[in-house]
Amino acid sequence: MKLHLLGDSTHFAQLTTEIDNMAYPAIEHLAHIQEQIVSGIKEETRDAILAEYSISDQLNSKGAAKTAMQTAIGVLITAGATKQAAVLAATTFEELNLVVPMTE
Repeated sequence: MKLHLLGDSTHFAQLTTEIDNMAYPAIEHLAHIQEQIVSGIKEETRDAILAEYSISDQLNSKGAAKTAMQTAIGVLITAGATKQAAVLAATTFEELNLVVPMTE
């Protein structure tokens, strides 16, 4: 996933400091950016589920097919939740960058 910060480049420049030639927003913006990333992860998870299993497939499946689908969906949800937890556990932008690399 790519991290895109909202706002124009002037606003972004005002929020950043240079750390090891990588521009990170000021630390007081970490929680807000984590919220944005978590929202993106939730969307990615939803999209991944729907790409594999349409809503009608989910509603109409029965028996072993339904069980297999529910298991596969559970795996996707767990992967998304694990990534969300890692994002929220980051206490610095350097740590966050390890989980979700920033792009310019």
